[in-house]
Amino acid sequence: MMTFEEKNELAFRKKIGGSLSAIWVDQFARFMHFRALQHMREDDDFQPSNEREVYDYVLQKFKAETISLPSHFSWMSGFATVQYTGYLTTSVFDNERHWISHVLKKAHELRVNNPYFLIDIIKQPQVASPQFIQVMNELGTPLMMNLVGEAWFHPPKQLAHLEIKADRFAAINEIFYLFEYGQTECELKAYCRERPEGNETDDRCNTAPWERATDKQLCGYGVFWRTWGLTEYIPTKS
Repeated sequence: MMTFEEKNELAFRKKIGGSLSAIWVDQFARFMHFRALQHMREDDDFQPSNEREVYDYVLQKFKAETISLPSHFSWMSGFATVQYTGYLTTSVFDNERHWISHVLKKAHELRVNNPYFLIDIIKQPQVASPQFIQVMNELGTPLMMNLVGEAWFHPPKQLAHLEIKADRFAAINEIFYLFEYGQTECELKAYCRERPEGNETDDRCNTAPWERATDKQLCGYGVFWRTWGLTEYIPTKS
């Protein structure tokens, strides 16, 4: 049986949960999230009647202690665009570079034009709400993968006419896992088996995917390995 104080605590957490999740965007904002939570707990005069008031409260605290949150979002959008498109250095990545720039630009516009959009989505009675579908159409998804390795990709509606090879961008993570953790198996092979171009996977995908950089038909892993001038390099365990 919950006490009166425990019920109040639960109600408070439910009310702020959706609002703060809309602000939880990066490491710096996560720090400010906890700072704002501390302020709210200590501010006896703050009695929000809805989630938007919580969001506005955090915005004001964020602005008072650092830069404004919208300014921080603008900086993060620009930084991410430069960082992520910087991986895509040749013309073979033109569509993927356009895709990344488009998604980050639209995400920033969505955040600026409607700061409460995540709150509005969370409050809907069903997941596939008109608000959620609108965001999905504008932003699409990254390459999504389930626990058994099945993957899919939903591009932004405005870019549906482009041939976007999302596995190319996802392959960056696979190469990172190789150098950081010694992982030789490429976890994109289930996706590659179902590619429209046909199944090009073989045993190398499990043991030495970098060898695909010399193939005529390049996968995402092979494209980056060749683009970065690593064709002659053979990774060895230290």
